[in-house]
Amino acid sequence: MLRAIERAELASDGRFATTPARRANARALVVVLDAVFATRTWGEWQAILNACGLTFGGVAAIDDVRTDRQMVDSGALVAFDDPRAGAPLTVASPLWLEGVDKVPPRLPPELGEHSVEVLREAGYDEAEIKHLVASRVVVQS
Repeated sequence: MLRAIERAELASDGRFATTPARRANARALVVVLDAVFATRTWGEWQAILNACGLTFGGVAAIDDVRTDRQMVDSGALVAFDDPRAGAPLTVASPLWLEGVDKVPPRLPPELGEHSVEVLREAGYDEAEIKHLVASRVVVQS
């Protein structure tokens, strides 16, 4: 790697010569490497590091995820067609159950959105539900 980044002299720098030394001086090493990698574009570094047979990868920013080919092609990100969501994509459920179709993503219910339905299913009659709502024990939206 040091030959690839044209900094072979770092091998003899005591701060970076061994794994324990690199760990102890990680902050200083990051400063050095940041300065080196700032001298070329990401594309140039990809070509150089690939030519040297080095395994590497970029650290993505959160804004890069929505265009990450692997995330989209694998189905990890799916379309979310609801303007209230604030984004066109969301993370898909990682669970797959044989014979069960995935439910499309949706926003969670608003506070109190299903209160009356839940109380009915629990066996409350209309008078009891009206009393609970009127006394503000239950929120209804």
